[in-house]
Amino acid sequence: MNGEHFARVKAIVLAAHELEDDVRAAHLEAACAGDPALRAEVESLLAHEPAPASIVRSGALAGEIGGALREAFEDATALPTPDRIGPYHLLEPLGEGGMGQVFRAEQSEPIRRVVALKLIRRGLDSREFIRRFEAERQILARLEHPGIARLIDGGLTSHGVPWFTMEYVDGVPIDRHCDEHTLSVAERVQLMRAVCSAVQYAHRNLIVHRDLKPGNILVTPEGTPKLLDFGIAKVLDPEAEAAQAAGAAPLTRPDSRLLTPAYAAPEQVRNEPVTTATDVYSLGVILYELLCGRRPYTVTGGSAHELQEAILTAEPAPPSAAVRAWVASGETPDSAESVTRAAAARRAEPARLRRELAGDLDTICLKALRKEPERRYSSADQLEADLRRYVEGLPVLARRDTLGYRAGKFVRRHRSGVTAAAAVVLLVAAIVSAYTARLREQRDRAHEARDASDAVTEFLSGMLRAPDPSERGRDVTVLAVLDSASRKIGTEFATRPVIAARLEIAVGRAYHGLGRYDAARDHLERAAQLASTRLAADGSEQLLARQYLSNLATDQGRY
Repeated sequence: MNGEHFARVKAIVLAAHELEDDVRAAHLEAACAGDPALRAEVESLLAHEPAPASIVRSGALAGEIGGALREAFEDATALPTPDRIGPYHLLEPLGEGGMGQVFRAEQSEPIRRVVALKLIRRGLDSREFIRRFEAERQILARLEHPGIARLIDGGLTSHGVPWFTMEYVDGVPIDRHCDEHTLSVAERVQLMRAVCSAVQYAHRNLIVHRDLKPGNILVTPEGTPKLLDFGIAKVLDPEAEAAQAAGAAPLTRPDSRLLTPAYAAPEQVRNEPVTTATDVYSLGVILYELLCGRRPYTVTGGSAHELQEAILTAEPAPPSAAVRAWVASGETPDSAESVTRAAAARRAEPARLRRELAGDLDTICLKALRKEPERRYSSADQLEADLRRYVEGLPVLARRDTLGYRAGKFVRRHRSGVTAAAAVVLLVAAIVSAYTARLREQRDRAHEARDASDAVTEFLSGMLRAPDPSERGRDVTVLAVLDSASRKIGTEFATRPVIAARLEIAVGRAYHGLGRYDAARDHLERAAQLASTRLAADGSEQLLARQYLSNLATDQGRY
């Protein structure tokens, strides 16, 4: 199959994939009119290639072409590749996509350096592909950013096939880099911040990448991510696009469906106009995968149609919930890698990984993955800003702002300071509490002393009023009054030992003064005993009782 014949077969097959069965026959009849062999060849390819039209269309491959159609491409590209193109010596192939092949090449003069040389695929050198290839070269010429592989040179081969060279990135895809270096969740977030910065730079230059995926983001040994492959990028400026096409039809027609299904946004699947929000969605898918080790959508059958239905209708689970579900199943559907190994690649245990992802990172991922473009982050710069706020412990903008949320973020951000302040507050509270208790105790003691004094005064007053002159005449002795009072102390103040102790001391001293030493000793000893059961802070009642007992013993000669 030569290149011209293959291009015709490919165009008919791709167009037929877009048609329903009831109109496909009419299309084939018109496209293959007068050439039964061509129609038989096309129908054979269609019978072996049931992939839906969302995978390939308008002369561009979206990364999933199999069976007989893939073999046809391989046949068309089997022509030998020259060893040298311009001043560059081709060393080895690095990879290939739907439109071009990339080689590691060496330039020897005027300077010696290694570059990546991209050459349009043999058999795809139609006008459409050449225009798109040249558009990619023009796009790269507009971009000068440390996170984007820069354009170096370009031209045509001796056969008129376009090529260009760009910075050679000696790196690995971002997902492999993260796993091979066991980057933590925070380190992966920092890496994605750099990717967002490069994408935002392209957006500021009115360029939407449209095919962001781990394979197009290589990370150098120094840890710098580099954005590659602007082959299906869209220029948002109509004048610039028209200039690139040199007066031809626009390169990004509405009916073009250029995508890698696993990372495609819903509007790409629906063949709607793409915007910078399309790249934000793809960044969300990559972030999701880097954080939890699996993609937002998984399908049992693995078909592109099921995947597209999931992208359009299913709501992705938060990354932390995906890890929890993964723990239940024990392995990822993509590579059968256990969740324990995935967590270990992030320097964490599964439970700790779930905790790290829960909250802010869940919210950030789900906002980037909104099905409605207007509900996503409005730019890659906003996504990067929220990732920065997460790393710095600040409240993220994607989350509902509440006092509790902001307070929690503040505490985590200033943990040592808050701990010290809390310790000071607790110390002050303890001191204030102790001082308050002391004051309360002193107040209660003062009230008790006042009440005791009032009670003693009232008792003594009553004691003096107790003798009845009508019964004993006017000759009422002090001894009689004391005897009457001593009998009442034990009954009236049985529940008030402090007052009873004071009264016992008063009565005991009175007996002592009257020379009734035995009675005095009985009262003073009862006072000392009562005081010991309810000591005041200074033990004054007990000390007084013992002092008066010692005075009594001295007067009795009991030294």
